[in-house]
Parts: sequence; structure tokens; C-alpha cells
Amino acid sequence: MNPTPNCPLGSYEYEVTLCDVDLVCHLDYVPAESGSTGSLGDPYESDYPDEMDLVAAYVAGTDVDLLPVLASTFMDHIERLALANFKDKTP
Repeated sequence: MNPTPNCPLGSYEYEVTLCDVDLVCHLDYVPAESGSTGSLGDPYESDYPDEMDLVAAYVAGTDVDLLPVLASTFMDHIERLALANFKDKTP
């Protein structure tokens, strides 16, 4: 078995334990976007909050990526935790 791949440039690495399994996750940060408004201030488009997109979830110390079999609730949980951690570390 090969070691966990390095995090791609521009992505964020986050380590988490789910159901007693240590994971090394790679995520992409998507900054918030403000929707456009009309000349009178009426909104044409919605605002979008910043978020993290999970792109890989490796079993720590291996190259086994669990993302294809990871339940969406676990993916959402990892993305929320990683975003909170990311915000805590950025000035």
C-alpha cells in the first residue's frame, strides 16, 4: 500500500476521525460571492456563502480514497468542520 498522497497545490488538507477511522481529507475552498442587485437595490441573484468542497478522503497513512463510498452526511460534516477550522486559521 502506498502512503497518503500530498495535498494538491491550492487545496486545503484537513485531518479528522470519523467512526474510529482517521482520515486525511483534501478540500477546495470556495469563497463567498455576493449576488448582483438592480439599480434600486433589488436582488437579481442570491448571495452564496463560502464553502469547502471535499475532493478526497484518504484513510490516514494509505492511498485508499473513501470519497466514492462516503455517505453524503459524512461529506457534509467534514466540509463544515474543515470550513470552521479554515476560518479559525486565516486572519
